[in-house]
Amino acid sequence: MTWHRELAKLGALFRRRKPVDDLAEEIRAHLEMEEQENRESGMPPEEAHYAALRRFGNVTLAQEVGPNFLGGEEFTRHPDAGQSR
Repeated sequence: MTWHRELAKLGALFRRRKPVDDLAEEIRAHLEMEEQENRESGMPPEEAHYAALRRFGNVTLAQEVGPNFLGGEEFTRHPDAGQSR
């Protein structure tokens, strides 16, 4: 990992959790960091871009599932969650 990624992780520790609406921005920032790392490792710009997309996976799926994963309306808890025995 490069220092760019380490710095981004450190910054994430001190930021408050962002609203679900910012998920697309978070994905874009992640892809840009990955693309930058690929270029620094010697990949041509276009190849670096597509390699970042391949490594991230399905961006559309992440945008559709992400809000539910982060606690959107469709997120449900097990009825017994949080109850002591």
